[in-house]
Amino acid sequence: MKTKFTLRKKIALFASALFLSIYSFAFVGNGSLGTNLCGHGFYSTVPVFKDLGRYAQGWYRSNSNPWQEIAASDLTSQRIPKKSLFVSGYQVSCVLIDNGFYDSGKYNIYFDIESGGNVTLTVGRDGTGLTKISNTHYTFNATAKQYGITISMSNMTGQVSNLRIVHDNDVSTYQSAPFRASFVSDIEHFGVIRFMDWMRTNKSPVVNYNDAFYSSIKWGGGATMGEMANLCNQLGTDFWITVPERASDSYCRSVCGILKSRLNVNRKIWVEYSNEPWNTAQGFSLYSYCRDKGRELWPTMTNLNDTEISNRYYAYRAKQIHDIFDAQLTASRCVRVVGGQAAIDWITGNIITNYRNFNGNKNPEAAAIAPYFGVSIQSSGGIGSAITGYTTSQLHNYVMNGTGEGSLEKVRQWIVANRSRIPTGVQMIAYEGGQHFLQEGNQTLYNLFIGYNRSELIYDAYKKLLNIWKDNGGQLFVHFASGGRFSTSASNQEGFYPHRENVTRTLTKASSPKWTALVDFMAANPKWWTVPNTRAEIEDEDISVSKSYGLVNLYPNPASSENVTVTMPADEPCKIEIYDALGYKVHEGTSTESNYVFNVSAFAKGIYSVCVCAPQQTYRARLVVE
Repeated sequence: MKTKFTLRKKIALFASALFLSIYSFAFVGNGSLGTNLCGHGFYSTVPVFKDLGRYAQGWYRSNSNPWQEIAASDLTSQRIPKKSLFVSGYQVSCVLIDNGFYDSGKYNIYFDIESGGNVTLTVGRDGTGLTKISNTHYTFNATAKQYGITISMSNMTGQVSNLRIVHDNDVSTYQSAPFRASFVSDIEHFGVIRFMDWMRTNKSPVVNYNDAFYSSIKWGGGATMGEMANLCNQLGTDFWITVPERASDSYCRSVCGILKSRLNVNRKIWVEYSNEPWNTAQGFSLYSYCRDKGRELWPTMTNLNDTEISNRYYAYRAKQIHDIFDAQLTASRCVRVVGGQAAIDWITGNIITNYRNFNGNKNPEAAAIAPYFGVSIQSSGGIGSAITGYTTSQLHNYVMNGTGEGSLEKVRQWIVANRSRIPTGVQMIAYEGGQHFLQEGNQTLYNLFIGYNRSELIYDAYKKLLNIWKDNGGQLFVHFASGGRFSTSASNQEGFYPHRENVTRTLTKASSPKWTALVDFMAANPKWWTVPNTRAEIEDEDISVSKSYGLVNLYPNPASSENVTVTMPADEPCKIEIYDALGYKVHEGTSTESNYVFNVSAFAKGIYSVCVCAPQQTYRARLVVE
């Protein structure tokens, strides 16, 4: 039967189609939020590369019981087993992908081999029907998608290199466009990509660039630095780099050279020294590294405790790294980021103070914290032991309306406290954020937390978190993390951070509620912040107000809906800039006289910083508008 559409229905359908078009494309690459990328490997549930070998597991000797991992010294620079291993009967195997989240169908094995050499290949688990096409090209089929795929090698008489595993549909594109379309659609709406996990930043031993696994294409090595830049170019997003804790100046210059040649000149680079300078947990080493380096560099500062000396060295090294990036890539492209602590705002303030002391009384441009809800929710300050009897709805009600640990109200308090610690002119940004539930081996909690992360209820929690962030002075918010695996059991402590659990979950509220909340928020909230592109250099002055600031006077101060006069040191050309408490420039002017007058009738109530930029010096004053 032919459907008859009324005018109202036609308008509704047109509006719906228009919304979907805008929703899908209007802010691709320019979203007001950013995302951390999940680490990827043989366990990936949202596979990244068309070449399966790019996120393969390590190699093992497989004709031994149990399998024995091949030592790094027995692998080539491409992480392929050396031919010298292959005495009679020796076999090595590798898991390409250890789950069902890959495409079924025909795959190609490509490789190079030394002239006159040979190698015997086999495939296992879901891989069947191995066929030799040539001495360096085989095919096989993968259809079951139950156990993953393994590839094995034996009888190697010539060194194998450049090993690739590519689906038949991707043969013509895997080199020029290496990223899978399903991965791209997962992250394409975000405006900034933080590569912390792709760079394996935490506990990184990297000193020089060639030490890094991402310095060149390797088996199981993930993306190269150049490919990370290309991903940002493809999506139109900015690049957030987390420089390893032990990285040398030479490393920094090498990375700058790659970004200068590969990253689009319109893309900003957010520069952060490593990750979480305060974190003493297993799996993190920046705190102890900075503590030890600080004690070594300043042995007489015994009055500083371990956290203070660690913060001091962190700020010292961060400033050096920022200087290198500015010199190599220009200051206008780079954003100086320092790490802070959401729950302990004193740490955020102390790091900024140290940074300013090393940086000629100039602040960084952004201080980054991690506003997570769900943290310590089962502690006595949260729901406590009663949580084991909670339903998903009860947990959601506590997150939304509770006041203790793990609640959104607690996160709001952290945000407000950090904003008050962060000086005027310095942006408060989130290097990570979202939910942070950990079951700590408890099966009941595991069931509760994974159920909540799959529930549409968490959509509302995410929307509320983001609105709290925006309403209380937060600017760029970089969620943790992109699509990837949730904890697979109560004993697994990976958590439930990804915004999408696996590639089979559609990008809808019912199937991927966290992803949908993030994208819906961006659609409703275009960038309310601007990327810092000036060195505001706002000092952390005393909050008390005085009418006299040395050579610069403001009158009246406090002011209301009236003109304010700035009295300046001399009759010389000056630029006057006024910033609000969030670091936004609200007024700009020039003067060649000793007095400059501006009107504050359009200014919201609050504290403003007035900068008078003379040819030889910058003067600052603080203005209160009542």
